[in-house]
Amino acid sequence: MGEQSPREQELRALGSRLGLDLGSFNLLDRAVTHASALGDRPELSGNNESLEFLGDAVLGLAVAEWLYEHVPNLSPGQYTQMRAQVVNRQTLARVAKRLDLGGVVRISRGEESSGGRERPALLADCLEAVVGAVFVGEGWGTARDLSIRILGEELRRAPDSLGDWNYC
Repeated sequence: MGEQSPREQELRALGSRLGLDLGSFNLLDRAVTHASALGDRPELSGNNESLEFLGDAVLGLAVAEWLYEHVPNLSPGQYTQMRAQVVNRQTLARVAKRLDLGGVVRISRGEESSGGRERPALLADCLEAVVGAVFVGEGWGTARDLSIRILGEELRRAPDSLGDWNYC
């Protein structure tokens, strides 16, 4: 086995924190490459924006399926509210911080100097992109399992959040 680059070591460590055993880290690397990084590093061939779009949908479906199975007999409006409580920028940013995603993300020097690694929107977007990358590379089952695993704490609290909503 050859020597790993520092980047591959970072990505392998991220994969481990995510509970994944990936054969290739190309999609994961793209998932944590912010569009701003391409300005500083022209050798990079892509960013995470399309994976972010896909990951958002995967997270929404995974959470909806989990809620349907584990919190039966609610109205569609209640399910929608619970899903929104779990899949939102604030929650995803908190989960991304817990996974130390900011330490792995590629961003431009300007984004770095303005605190981009800690910006909730950037962290949430990268987490969505990671889920999208897992979906593309490993399939629905693995992406669903990852989504449920990383959002487990939030999912267990979701039924309690219904009392916090205003139904008017």
